[in-house]
Amino acid sequence: TLSSSEIVDLKYKNGVAILMINEVFPEDKGEYTCLATNSIGSDTTFCKLTVKAVENAAAKKKSDDKSPKIVDHLTSMYVKDGEAVTLSCRIIGAKKFNVVWLHNNKEIKTSKDFQYTSEANIYKLVIAENSPRIPALTRAKRSTMQERATRRA
Repeated sequence: TLSSSEIVDLKYKNGVAILMINEVFPEDKGEYTCLATNSIGSDTTFCKLTVKAVENAAAKKKSDDKSPKIVDHLTSMYVKDGEAVTLSCRIIGAKKFNVVWLHNNKEIKTSKDFQYTSEANIYKLVIAENSPRIPALTRAKRSTMQERATRRA
């Protein structure tokens, strides 16, 4: 049972029942029912409310930034054991975003063996001497070595 609050306003005036949600959020989605009851009986009506989520609405209001777009993708390669490897891609469109490199869906942390670099729109993962921490890089595939570009909030 709902009651009037700062978030929801319930009114009944001139035979019309009104439920007003002052600011709707994705968690407000669902089925809403209006139940009218007296000593003789009852009746109901219902509706489904779907809320389209707006990603980073606050960030979009503050800036005209765009979503990052990868235009030059990673290239699969074979390397000899012990060789250094550099993986790179070109990302455009966004003014602010983060780049995270993953191996088998686990983030690669920067270290002496793994360096993130960027110059202009080219983002690179430099792996020194095919580090033994990730032996599977000798069979690097786009599906197992991915970069994820996400906008900063």
